[in-house]
Amino acid sequence: MNTSAYHCKLKNLKLPNYKYISIFTDKNRRIDEEFIKNNLGNLKELNYYIIGNKSFITSISRILSESGVDEENIKTDNFG
Repeated sequence: MNTSAYHCKLKNLKLPNYKYISIFTDKNRRIDEEFIKNNLGNLKELNYYIIGNKSFITSISRILSESGVDEENIKTDNFG
């Protein structure tokens, strides 16, 4: 059973152009450049909402920026 905040709501949300990919590092591999590119397709056409600690946000934001994603398409929420 997953007890992460909002997981069930986000997983079941039905919106156009919305894709929820949950990653729990105790059960899944860590998110890296290969994972992002294999799961998201054309990175420049998407908006991103990155939630996590400072090092995670910095790492994912860097990967996206280096892949040509505009800063205005990257939103973050630092919770630790």
